[in-house]
Amino acid sequence: MAKKTKSSTSNLPLGTGARFASLKNKLKRQGKSEESATKIAAWIGQKKYGKKQMAKWAAQNRKKK
Repeated sequence: MAKKTKSSTSNLPLGTGARFASLKNKLKRQGKSEESATKIAAWIGQKKYGKKQMAKWAAQNRKKK
């Protein structure tokens, strides 16, 4: 049996959007459309971290730009 290795995204800092982008790209490689991949990644993030925390990170990244 093959060992399951830890994803390299676990080393990415929270709140930068890098994990979100990585997940979105993974979903796109699986055949999802851009829009669908974005919605699925957002749903997964909200389920894991909560809507409030996701909104906080989004606001922080909007301010950086």
